[in-house]
Amino acid sequence: MINPHHVAELLSNLISERLSLDDRNNTDSKRDEEIAKHLYDHVESIFESSQYSFETEHTIDFNGDSNTEQLQDDKEEDEDDEEEDEDDEEEDEDNEEEEEVEEDDEEYEQQQMNNDDEQFDEEFMERAIDFYDHINEKTGKKSHSWKAFQHRFPKVKNRSYIERFRKYLESGGTKKQKLDQIDQYTYNKFEKARSKFHFVHDIHLKRWALQKAREINDRTFEASDYWIFQFKRRHALCSRKVTKLITQREVVDAGTINNSANNFVNKIKTLLPEYRGQNVLNTDQTGLEIEMVGSRTLSFKGEKATFGKVRSVHNTSHSYTVQFITSLSGQPIGKSSNVTTTCSKSGKLTSSLVEYWIHNVLKPAVGNEKVLLLLDVWGGQTDQKLYSTMKHLRLEIIPKKTTSMIQPLDITFNRQYKHIIRTIYDH
Repeated sequence: MINPHHVAELLSNLISERLSLDDRNNTDSKRDEEIAKHLYDHVESIFESSQYSFETEHTIDFNGDSNTEQLQDDKEEDEDDEEEDEDDEEEDEDNEEEEEVEEDDEEYEQQQMNNDDEQFDEEFMERAIDFYDHINEKTGKKSHSWKAFQHRFPKVKNRSYIERFRKYLESGGTKKQKLDQIDQYTYNKFEKARSKFHFVHDIHLKRWALQKAREINDRTFEASDYWIFQFKRRHALCSRKVTKLITQREVVDAGTINNSANNFVNKIKTLLPEYRGQNVLNTDQTGLEIEMVGSRTLSFKGEKATFGKVRSVHNTSHSYTVQFITSLSGQPIGKSSNVTTTCSKSGKLTSSLVEYWIHNVLKPAVGNEKVLLLLDVWGGQTDQKLYSTMKHLRLEIIPKKTTSMIQPLDITFNRQYKHIIRTIYDH
């Protein structure tokens, strides 16, 4: 705690020791009273504060007698008055140029201020205003000087920022911050809708964006076609053809299907150490038309009928089935000539053909070794009796509706194989 009387005494001693005073000028003046009052305010502020610090600022000042400065100013004013009558036209032109420069400077300064505003988030503005407005309960005055404020918030260049901060907070933030809120809200709504497989169009994006704009009190936002275009571009969205229609029941079951897939994968991982990589097998069937042709072709506009030539129309509607086997090690299964063919009336796979495959393909390929075989849920191949002669074979059935997610052949082979066959036919 300081002693103000002691401070005054020390100040008087310093003045007597270090300043050369004219004793003849002992008359009181109003200026002396103002200076004394100003010094008293500073001492009072320090005396009532809980803590204080001193800062030193270096400036460039011109030392000299005030009367000399006044005489010099008067002389310059007289010279200006004499020249004013002679150079009226030139000064008018200069004034116009200065006004234009000032306008440009104001526009540039305003643009810089707007750019600076983009780096201030709402939390920063609130902290700055709270610090600026804080009142000392004892003195009833502001607790922090402008210098202290700029030391705490150096990015705030002048006091006009404070008023803009108040305005932004009252209106819910800057224009960019509002646009970011609208963008994020719209994307979240879109993401939620597509996670439930709802149909989404531009009109829905516009409705969600306007809803958020009204919520944050942005009356200037219109969700224009250009904004919709940029929104889709920012988030890599496009219009796509729906390849499969599903019901609400299938949507609800999606979580159950994912859990089944994960549980099956984890189960197989625990079994893998018991088997050699080349004896962990997956088999699956894929159907192909005898003659594969596309349903589209380039042709002329306006023609009434578009024809496509094939070798046999019959072959385009009749198919054959290929059943592949793949191993965990990636090595070929069986002997060098590991392709076996047979025939049936329909070309479709049946239980009798599965039994033929087991005895003529699978059993000769693995012999009496310990084998783990992964199959999908098609009932024609999951009957344990079909594999009764293979004592060291263990069957694991891939859960229903999960083959596109976890069955090795579906993920890595069947689609690529069909693409190769179609490419051959196209040439």
